[in-house]
Amino acid sequence: MNVRPQHTLVPTERPSRCRFAPRWVSVLSCLCVSCLPPKAERLNCDDLLEPAQVQYSTLQAQISGQGEKGCAFPACHGAEVANHGIRFDDAGSTYDALTSRIDDIYGQLAAGTMPRGATRWEASDLQLLRSWYCYGSFPAP
Repeated sequence: MNVRPQHTLVPTERPSRCRFAPRWVSVLSCLCVSCLPPKAERLNCDDLLEPAQVQYSTLQAQISGQGEKGCAFPACHGAEVANHGIRFDDAGSTYDALTSRIDDIYGQLAAGTMPRGATRWEASDLQLLRSWYCYGSFPAP
């Protein structure tokens, strides 16, 4: 009986179709990162207050006021004019805006571009907003 030796298959090297992928990944990564606002203006869940220190009523009073740090001026985010569809003139509207547009709102407040014509929010004010959001945005009004 004649037994033929079995041939072992040697894998052949084929050029990878993805040889340029690392370059494209790098370019895409750079483009995506350049679109992000600076880290200080992005909402994160670092440096939060203790949960017992966070109350929606405190946050709502600050952002809905027409005082030094408020946003509910009639010509900005009040009942008459809601710039960009955002209203801060009552607890319900404020809650809706904060839960649906939090990244935009936080970024504007952190950058100091809002509230226009009023006092810039301090780090402690931003910490209250971050804490409220990161702990679940509760309770609803």
